[in-house]
Amino acid sequence: MESKLRETANSAALSNPKLDQYPANRRGKVPKIIVEIMPKQDLLDPPGKAVANALKRGAIKDVSGVRIGKRIELHYDRPITDKDLELAKDQAKSFLSNDVIEDVVNVSIEE
Repeated sequence: MESKLRETANSAALSNPKLDQYPANRRGKVPKIIVEIMPKQDLLDPPGKAVANALKRGAIKDVSGVRIGKRIELHYDRPITDKDLELAKDQAKSFLSNDVIEDVVNVSIEE
């Protein structure tokens, strides 16, 4: 009974004409720019070391190291332009990352 109610609610939400009022990131697949940031190689990564040790104690014994970084998604309500990508790259280096301890390793478009 509960699954029937859930299906009915989901189908009602999908046919709702007000759906376009919701932001793009709540409507499913949208164009986005992905910014990937990692700690600098020369710096210690305590969370990465903790995860590596836990994996070695568990099922994955052959892991030699783990580095933990950040993935930032910039969602758009329109197609992404080359200018958007360049602006995202600039902001990734100047605002989204701390260039003293982090490197921006990738900025790409995912549609």
